[in-house]
Amino acid sequence: MLKRTLTLGLHHWTDNDLILNFYVTKFGTRYIHLKTEEELSKFIGTTPCSFTKQQMNFRYLMGCKSNVLTDYSKLQKLVFEMFDEISFYEFHQIVKKIVGQDEYERNKFFVENGYNPERMIMIS
Repeated sequence: MLKRTLTLGLHHWTDNDLILNFYVTKFGTRYIHLKTEEELSKFIGTTPCSFTKQQMNFRYLMGCKSNVLTDYSKLQKLVFEMFDEISFYEFHQIVKKIVGQDEYERNKFFVENGYNPERMIMIS
């Protein structure tokens, strides 16, 4: 078990950042369009290393014994407590909104069918 003693504080982790991080820690990236650590960390505005360290904190809170860090934040513990017991479906719906999954899939559909998504207008 590793214990970090110094946090540089280069990124202010928001609740949405941590919700996304916990989701990926728990379920991986299979059902979201952000697939790599680079894409995930760029989306959040941090480094891949920082993203991984937050995952290691969540792994500790999940009871894992290896590849963990023990210096989780109060917000990280709160996110863990709020989302650990909800269903995959509920959690996924929240994360889809955070990462803009529906818009991503819509734009991908238009591009694959030869349309420019920027010129398409949503009518509700």
